[in-house]
Amino acid sequence: MSLESMIRKKVKSKNFRGIIVSLGNQSEVSWWDDTDNEIKSLTVNFKVEKSLSFSCEDGKFKVIYI
Repeated sequence: MSLESMIRKKVKSKNFRGIIVSLGNQSEVSWWDDTDNEIKSLTVNFKVEKSLSFSCEDGKFKVIYI
């Protein structure tokens, strides 16, 4: 399963932003919706080499390498 698929499965909004940071062999995915004041997060069994930023606007997913 791709990282995008994992995020889309968990996040139900069409418009959100987030970051992914490495935690050894796992990663922490944190995201927020611009209309909400709550930051949500989860730990996934997916290793990233570098921290990433991502956004989804009107359902169009984009990853930005930091």
